[in-house]
Amino acid sequence: MNEKYEKLREARLAKVNQDYRGMIEAIPPLRTLGITGMRAAFEGLGASREVTPGVSQRDVEIPGPHGPVPTRIYTPDGYTGPKLGVYVHTHAGGFVSGGGLDTWNWMNTMLAARVPCIVVAPDFRLPPEHRFPTGLDDCWAVVNWVAAQGEAHGWDAGRIAVGGGCTGGNFAAVLSLMARDAGRPKISLQILESWLADAHGTAPSHEEFADGYGLRHEDNEFVVGNYIAREADRDDWRVSPLQVTSVANVAPALITVGEWDILRDEDIQYGERLKAAGVPVDVHVIPETGHFPNPDHAEHVHELHIKGLTAAIGPKGTYSIAPIAAVQAATDESAGTAPSRPDGKWMLTVRTPMGIKTDELELRTVAGKLTGTQSSPEIGTHADLVIKVDRGTISWSIPVTRPVKLTLQFTAQIDGDAMTGTVKAGFFGKAPLNGRRV
Repeated sequence: MNEKYEKLREARLAKVNQDYRGMIEAIPPLRTLGITGMRAAFEGLGASREVTPGVSQRDVEIPGPHGPVPTRIYTPDGYTGPKLGVYVHTHAGGFVSGGGLDTWNWMNTMLAARVPCIVVAPDFRLPPEHRFPTGLDDCWAVVNWVAAQGEAHGWDAGRIAVGGGCTGGNFAAVLSLMARDAGRPKISLQILESWLADAHGTAPSHEEFADGYGLRHEDNEFVVGNYIAREADRDDWRVSPLQVTSVANVAPALITVGEWDILRDEDIQYGERLKAAGVPVDVHVIPETGHFPNPDHAEHVHELHIKGLTAAIGPKGTYSIAPIAAVQAATDESAGTAPSRPDGKWMLTVRTPMGIKTDELELRTVAGKLTGTQSSPEIGTHADLVIKVDRGTISWSIPVTRPVKLTLQFTAQIDGDAMTGTVKAGFFGKAPLNGRRV
């Protein structure tokens, strides 16, 4: 570290909780600690943290391309509300450590209880025994398993979030890009905490915080070197998401990173790319914090993540971002028995966070299937919609392309000439829907 940065470090650390300073200064170089030492440290951390009561746990093995993936599922006890979404937690650990089904019990029980949500935590394979892309493949298999099997388990498989810290954030960003490219599953939120966005490690923060803040630049090189199979892998966007050609249409993101983390600048840069591409993103730079949590601010970070997950996959969404915008056609297939007297024209009113919006919907039965046309420029276009019908409830969905990419999901009951229901916009919460036959 050059003299200028050393003076800055001394001035900064003189003002923080001295227990935190002592902790980050006591961390040995990871090359010295070694992989065995890193794994032991994470196991010790997990054993030292208390679990949140009121959460059931069960272990399963999920099929993957490299063999079964041991996975723990966390379910809040006594929950009787609407179906819960699922958070696939890809754990931290500098790629090479942090494994074991018990290591993250404290975090996973906390999230399951406080969001509340289902937490699915894969114990993915670690390098250097299993180098890139093995662990990523394991996690991709788990995400797809959740999407395919979630409804059978009583979960809302249409609301899946992915996330984690460090390694887990890197995996979550890549999984979100993979889901976008594959067209499935739908990811409602990606939580990216103090994560590796670019394995090249050339951002200015790698120089400014290279030593003395917990995670050194050389530590980063050590773990990346043990993760990749060859140097050219650093250029692969599945290792370095910042290198991907486009981030358009990827899932909304919540990014948190320490003010003094070597990964700060690349995380902020990724957030700026998401914003420029029209992807909803919140970026929070946590003050007086390196790569490892500062106890004075750790609870704030947890609250940010809980708030984001509650909005995305919890029973009640709370986020809003913009008025409902011009939309395109939905593609759901109709099913079930139509509710009473659905055919005809309906005037819909939606109370969004940005004001009241109206739309006209015409429902008609064609060849035994209920279809619809939305005609108002406020929240629809002249596009035919296929309506799904189930036990008196009608539902339809519309992908919104501007100002953000999300899917509006409409659910309503018809009682005579009245329609009541909700509009769900994934990460951005719910709005009441009312309609009348015209």
